[in-house]
Amino acid sequence: MSSATPRMTDRERSVALSVFLVLTMLVTALIVFKLGTAKGDTAIFYQLTENIAEGAGPTSQIFQDTTSYVFSSDLLNQPAAVVAKDPLRPLATATDDPLRGHAYYILFLLAPLTRIVPVAVLFAALFALSFVGMVAVAYFALRRCGIGIPASALFCVLVITHPAWSQSLFDGQFYPDRLFVGAGALFAYLLYARRDSRVGIIVAAVLCALINERGALIAGIFAVGYAILYWKELRDRVFTLCVGVGLLVYSVFLVKVVLSNIIYGTYFISVADVLGHFHDVQFVERALLLVLVCSPFVVLALFAPRMALIAAVCILPNILGNIGGAEKIGWSTHYPSYYLPILVMAALAGFVNLWRKAKTANVPAIPYVALGVMILGLSMLDPASYAGVRISPDQLSNQFLLRFPRELATYYGPAGRELDGEAADVSRVIPPGARVSSIESGMPFLYRGRTIHYFPTGIDQAQYAVVSASGMDGGRTYGGVLSFLGRQEAAKANDLIFARMRRDGYDFDRARYYPMLGLAIIKHGRPAKESEQHAQ
Repeated sequence: MSSATPRMTDRERSVALSVFLVLTMLVTALIVFKLGTAKGDTAIFYQLTENIAEGAGPTSQIFQDTTSYVFSSDLLNQPAAVVAKDPLRPLATATDDPLRGHAYYILFLLAPLTRIVPVAVLFAALFALSFVGMVAVAYFALRRCGIGIPASALFCVLVITHPAWSQSLFDGQFYPDRLFVGAGALFAYLLYARRDSRVGIIVAAVLCALINERGALIAGIFAVGYAILYWKELRDRVFTLCVGVGLLVYSVFLVKVVLSNIIYGTYFISVADVLGHFHDVQFVERALLLVLVCSPFVVLALFAPRMALIAAVCILPNILGNIGGAEKIGWSTHYPSYYLPILVMAALAGFVNLWRKAKTANVPAIPYVALGVMILGLSMLDPASYAGVRISPDQLSNQFLLRFPRELATYYGPAGRELDGEAADVSRVIPPGARVSSIESGMPFLYRGRTIHYFPTGIDQAQYAVVSASGMDGGRTYGGVLSFLGRQEAAKANDLIFARMRRDGYDFDRARYYPMLGLAIIKHGRPAKESEQHAQ
C-alpha cells in the first residue's frame, strides 16, 4: 500500500462507522426475529455454550443424540419399511464433547457473555458483526489505498451481492465458523496493509485459530503464501512467515492429535479419483457454478496475481472436496466462510491495481463500468442453478439491497410478532424435563431443560413429538422423517411412521399447529411407563 494515500476525513470516518453500526444492528435484529432459520445446529451451539457458562463443560445432549442417529444408526440409508419397524430407540443419552469434532475453542471466550446477553442475541450480533465487519474492512482498506468513496462503496455492493454473504445472513444458522468472515478479513488486511502492527496481527491470528482448526489453516496458508510471494517487498517477512507456520502447525496438531473427525478422512478427493469424479455430472456442475459465482472476484484478483494465487489455494478445498454438494453451492451454510474473506481481499488488491492502471491510462470510468457489470450479472444469476445456468432479471429481487428492506418490514411487523408468539408457545406447551422427539426446526425452542431426540428416534419413549406440518385442519400434512434414498422413500417412511404414532397413542386430534414455524406438537397419550413397556 502506498504511504502517500490520502487520509479519510473525520466526517467520512464518522459516517462510515455510523453506517457500519446501524447495518450491524439491523442485521442482528433480523437474525433474532427470523426464527425459522434456527435449526438443530443452532440448538447444539446454544446448549453447548450455555453448558460451558454453567460449568457443565463443553457438552450437548442434542449433539450426542443427533450424531448417533446420523452417523451411527444408518437409518437414513434404509428403506422406509426397515425404518418403520426399527425400535427407534435413541442410540445414546449421555452427553458428549462436540469439540472433539471441531476445535471451537472461541466458545470458551463467548460463554461468560451469555450470563449478560441471551445466547440467541449474542450469536446473532456476532454473526452480523462478522459479515458487516468484513465489508467495513474492505471499505476502509480501499479508502486507505486512495480509492474514491463511490468506487469503494460500489466494491462493497459487489461483496454483499455474493450469495455466500447475503444468503448466509438471510437463511443461515449461526456457527462459530461464521466469525472467520470478519476475523479472516481483518487478519488478511493487516498483512496486506503492512503497517508493522505486530500486536494486531497476533491478536487477529489468535482469534482465527480459536474459531477452529480450519480458521487456523486458512489464516496460516494466507500468511505463509503472502510472506513467500511478497518476500522482497516485506520488511517484516520473517515475522509474517513465523505467524503463518505457527498457525499451520497448530492446525495440523489439532487434526492429527486432538480431534477425532471422520469427515477429514473422506473429504478430499484423492488424485487417483479426480478423473472419476469429473464423470460425476452433479459434482462438475456444482464446481463450475461455484467458479462462476465467484468469477467477478476472480477476475478482479487477476490484477494482483500473487493474491489471486493465495485465494485459489484457499478455495480449492471447496472445489475438490465432496460432502454432498453443500461445500460448493450451499451458500447459506458455513462452508464458504473460510474462502470468502480471502477471495474478497484478493479481489480488493486486484481492484486497487486496476484503479491505478485506469487512472494512469486516463480512463477512470473502467473500474466503475467493471463493477457495475459484475454487480448486475451476479444479481441476475441464479446461484442454485447448477443443472443449467439461469440468468434472469427476476433474480434481482433477491439482491441484498432490495431484499433486506422487505425482510425487515416483514419481521418487524405483524408477521414477526406472530412468529415470536408461536416460538414462545412451543416452549410453553412442552414443559421442562419432558422427553421430545423433534425435527431440527423445533430444537432451538426446546433445547434448555429437555431431553431432545432427533425425530423419529425416541418416539416410543417421548412425551411429545415436534414435526413439520402444513395445510388446514382435516387436510393437514405431517412430515419430518428424512432419507438419503430420495423423496419417494422419505414420503413412504413418513406415512409408515405417522401411522405407527397414531397406533401407539399420539393424539393427532389435539395436535397444536404453528403455521408460521411450519411445526406441529403432538402429545403422546400413553403415560411414560406404559410407553416404555410398549417399546420393549
